[in-house]
Amino acid sequence: MSIIQSTSIIAAHPKTGAAIKQHRLNVKPRATDEFGKLKVVAVCSPKALWWDPNDKETLINGWEAENPPPITAKTLEEHKRMVDVMRSHGVEVVEIGPVDGLVESTYTRDWGVAIDKKFYKSRMFKNVRKPEPDQIAVPGEVRFEENEYLEGGDVLLPRKDMLFVGYGPRTSMAAVQRLKKEVGREVISFQIDPSEMHLDCGLAVFPGGHALMYPGAFADPQGSLEQVKKLFPHVEILDKEAYKGMGTNVQFLDEETMFTGNSQISKILRKWKFNPIYQTFFELHKGGGSYRCCTLPLVREESGIYTIY
Repeated sequence: MSIIQSTSIIAAHPKTGAAIKQHRLNVKPRATDEFGKLKVVAVCSPKALWWDPNDKETLINGWEAENPPPITAKTLEEHKRMVDVMRSHGVEVVEIGPVDGLVESTYTRDWGVAIDKKFYKSRMFKNVRKPEPDQIAVPGEVRFEENEYLEGGDVLLPRKDMLFVGYGPRTSMAAVQRLKKEVGREVISFQIDPSEMHLDCGLAVFPGGHALMYPGAFADPQGSLEQVKKLFPHVEILDKEAYKGMGTNVQFLDEETMFTGNSQISKILRKWKFNPIYQTFFELHKGGGSYRCCTLPLVREESGIYTIY
């Protein structure tokens, strides 16, 4: 049976008039950490990705403000190559959209997050992105209230009994408090610098107590670094160039294998005895996202990596 069980039109885009469709998914969400074998993932073609460098309203993050708009043919090539590799690793890839006018939808990570056996659907902060999460409907999904802004890029699952959650520019403390009440895990929060974006743009964690981090992405750089080191003592501090090259935005296919679009990070991961798949993702980096941002895991196998190092 196809994971897309049915599709229906739920709205028209207010500017383009394009039909926004909701895809009802026949999948039971499941994820205990970042590292288990990826089984089901949702993606969206970057065909609609665009911003006007002369229109500040369309520049929703620092990457877009600093970069020219993407070359569509190249974004499509990069994205297809990612999808092909995932499928070659046995991942079931659910392709959604795109919708003309939902220009950021290729960054599907922000639509929500699977935690244990529930899918927490995001409430997006930026107006241009608000319709995106409703392009999918997941059985038993949990929705946030009006003041509870949450975007999936702000949530990491370092262990089966813990969450790391970033708050500030895109995710509200009200949403963090909601998660603390509901998830049955310890929730450790990090305040993101107001000029930055998501937690996964400044932090990535790995088996063996390793982490990649750009402390400048955090409101309290030193305090945030010390908090991470309590669980992941082997922290590689990234410079601003690696940060701007989406160095922390990796996507795990299993405990040893992960995508990276940054050659410097690939070398670090090989030094740590991982098996990185390095493929350029330059056009998609322009919009402030890489492999993690462009993939929404719905099902992961349990990894068994739960040790405090």
